[in-house]
Amino acid sequence: MRSQTKQGGEGSVPLYMELFKLRQLKASLLCLLQLVFCIVLLLFPTFSFYVQNVTILYLHLYVIFAGCDASVLLDSTPGNPAEKENIANNPSLRGFEVIDEAKAELEAQCPQTVSCADIIAFAARDSAYKVGDINYKVPSGRRNGWVSHEDEPTQNLPPPFFDAKQLEENFARKGFSLDEMVTLFGAHSIGVSHCSSFSKYLYTFNATHPQDPSMDPKFARDLKAKCPPQLSSGNGGDPTVPLDVLTPNKLDNKYYKDLMNHHGLLTSDQTLLSSPATVGIVRYHARNDAA
Repeated sequence: MRSQTKQGGEGSVPLYMELFKLRQLKASLLCLLQLVFCIVLLLFPTFSFYVQNVTILYLHLYVIFAGCDASVLLDSTPGNPAEKENIANNPSLRGFEVIDEAKAELEAQCPQTVSCADIIAFAARDSAYKVGDINYKVPSGRRNGWVSHEDEPTQNLPPPFFDAKQLEENFARKGFSLDEMVTLFGAHSIGVSHCSSFSKYLYTFNATHPQDPSMDPKFARDLKAKCPPQLSSGNGGDPTVPLDVLTPNKLDNKYYKDLMNHHGLLTSDQTLLSSPATVGIVRYHARNDAA
């Protein structure tokens, strides 16, 4: 019986050989992904369990919004400060050394095969599972960026004082729908914010209301106890408070329940509840634990 072959005349390869090679390639890729996971896992013990996962999740979110090319990992060069030096990233965005070390290990095993952008995506997937039991598939194939400028975060990232309309426009420029935008904000279910990022809404909201009237009064009192005026202004330090007061160490839907209780820490959080365009999505996520 003649073997089935691919068309191509002389030198054609039997079909069963092609299938065998394909299985080998899939097995090699699976081993490679497992290697990525193991390397990052081995490097993570330098952080606490909570910090390591939050660090990688927020690094991944930044990379998503800034082009998916991991250019934030690039260091500054003479005359060209890199984006990691931007005030939005320094010192809050961390975890660079974990990705650098994972990349070095991978290069030793399989040179020029796995990008830093893919490593961040794989590590974030595993972090989401660890802190929220959230599991999702991550395709590979991202390419690394080779240019990084300090002003890129300012041009790309939405600031914490944006209202819903500004957020919608900002995310739409990146190709995100309203539903995707509100879902991505769910990352605020874990992590912290510096007092200086929201102190204006506690002490100098406007000429009529020193405190943001949309904020729950008891919640505001608790925040003021943690962020007194002299500290919130940058004098004597800049404390941090959890973005999610219900389950600050778990990635879940309690962030949306915080918003329903008027416990949004940032204007860009609470505005999701006040906007007719997004309030329905917030309510949906608040009702559905598995949303």
